Amino acid sequence: MAFEGFVQRMADVTTIPNDPANADWIKYQEWLAAGGVPDPCPASASPLPDTASTLGLKRALEELDLWQTAKDQIIAAGEEDEWYMALEVKREAVDRYDLGLTPEEIDNLMIRSWQLAAKAATQTIPPDLAARAIAPRK
Repeated sequence: MAFEGFVQRMADVTTIPNDPANADWIKYQEWLAAGGVPDPCPASASPLPDTASTLGLKRALEELDLWQTAKDQIIAAGEEDEWYMALEVKREAVDRYDLGLTPEEIDNLMIRSWQLAAKAATQTIPPDLAARAIAPRK
């Protein structure tokens, strides 16, 4: 399914950003060149997240080597306590930071933050401990 700035592979519901270095994007471009036609984006779809977890966003900014820049701006704006206490950050807040990113790059940053947060959530707690935590007490 094609959206502006990225595609979503429906087989495994993976978001593939418009990034020439991304292996999935390269495969997608090869598929297009071979005659593949993506499904259109549904008119009612709202694919881009307008919030990101603070952890996912921090990790995505670290990948881009922009965390220190963002952190300096958070501190300068007097928002450090709010940042560390918040579970998520709104897109508008990310737009306020002068990170040198285009709107499309911010879209990709928000998507990547969700991917990294989901990865962290599945790797933080070993499955046997997670299952034990929700098992009823005996």
